[in-house]
Amino acid sequence: MREQRGASADADPFTAEEMIDPNVRRAIFETLQHLMTHGDRCVIPAIGRLTEDYVSARRRPDGFFRGMGRMLSELTCPELALLQRFAATVGALELKDNEASLDYWTKDVPVPVVRCVIQRPGDEKPGWHPIGEFGDIQRLFHLLKIHELGKEGRAGGYGASSGPHRIELDVVAVRHIARIVGAPQF
Repeated sequence: MREQRGASADADPFTAEEMIDPNVRRAIFETLQHLMTHGDRCVIPAIGRLTEDYVSARRRPDGFFRGMGRMLSELTCPELALLQRFAATVGALELKDNEASLDYWTKDVPVPVVRCVIQRPGDEKPGWHPIGEFGDIQRLFHLLKIHELGKEGRAGGYGASSGPHRIELDVVAVRHIARIVGAPQF
C-alpha cells in the first residue's frame, strides 16, 4: 500500500504501480465523473474519503461505491450535514443482526421524528422507539433507496406499512457511510 508522502505540492499522489492497477484507475475515473456532475463543493472531502477507501485497497468500484458517489453528488450542504447526523445516530445503535428498520413520523409533530425497531431490556418483543428529530429526512430516505444504499421497508411486522416513510439499513454500512461523510465519532 501507499506510504504517507510529504505535503509537497510537487509530490505525485500515486505511484506508477498504483496507476497501472485497473481498479485504481476505475475508482479515480468514476470519482472525477461524480465531481464533474456536482455543484456543491462541501461533498468533495466525502468523495475523496470514498475514493481513498477503494484506491488504498485497490478494490474495484462496486455498487456501494457507485451508489454512495451518486448520492453524494446530489446532496446540498445542509443535506450533507443531515446525513452526517443521521448516519452517526443510526451507526451508534447496537442492534440484533445489525439491521435497522426505520421510519419517520410526521403526524402532529413540527419536525419529522425518526423511529427504529429496537428490543430494549425488559421488552417482550421489539417496538418502535424514537431516535431523533431530523429535518428533511424524507429526501434522505429517498436518496438512500434510489442509490441502493438502503432497502424499502417491509410491510407488516411491528405495526407499520411499507412505503416511502420506511427503510431498512445495514448498520455496518451506515457506520461506513458515517465515516465517509465525516461524522465526528467515526
